Amino acid sequence: TINSGLWLAQQIGLLSVELVAFDFPAPFGISLDTAYLAAIVPEMAAYHPGVRGVVVAVSAYETPHISFSSQDGLRIEAPQQLSFQVVERSGARKTLFALKVPARVSAKLRGATNAQDQPVIEVDLEVVDFTPINLLFSHLGPVSLPGLNHFVAVAENAVLLPMMRAALAGGIPITGGIGLSVTAVSLGVDDFLNMGADIKLDLNETLSDVYGDSGRLASLARAAMAGASRDRA
Repeated sequence: TINSGLWLAQQIGLLSVELVAFDFPAPFGISLDTAYLAAIVPEMAAYHPGVRGVVVAVSAYETPHISFSSQDGLRIEAPQQLSFQVVERSGARKTLFALKVPARVSAKLRGATNAQDQPVIEVDLEVVDFTPINLLFSHLGPVSLPGLNHFVAVAENAVLLPMMRAALAGGIPITGGIGLSVTAVSLGVDDFLNMGADIKLDLNETLSDVYGDSGRLASLARAAMAGASRDRA
């Protein structure tokens, strides 16, 4: 199942990523450095004066879980651990504090056709929620969480939700393969995601891709028939 795959991905470390300043282009208005974060976490200014780069190590705090229902559609729960690490002049990193972020996403799914007449799954995001944040540990002493919760709530609506909607605006394309075409996609959501589609398989195209053009196919067929005749003889 999908959830079993997510469990395995977590065990082998595939659900971890590091965010650096480069991951937040200027229009986002977010800077991953101690000067910017000190405005949200005042304790950082006293602990580490001056401007230093910050790396955020993101990992799954619990195994993500995906569920479907006729009422809610798609629901994803993926609690994350965010460890904030300051980059020293030597290049070494020092972990300042870590947060638990309860990431929750819900969306409605529909089968549709895009402007290029390609079947897609349309995703209508309804809820993207990363609050309330909890402090896991801190080397700064007590960390003020209200500022962080407010910052994340604003970032959800101003940055994350528009960014996710823009990425999903054209739908998720459903592609076939060599000799395989998919049309008329329909979706049904209850306790499972049920997908129906018209599938057309062109064996000539598939075999041509594997064995070459039709002339080569004919040569292979003649060779096979000749071999069979010798075997019977």
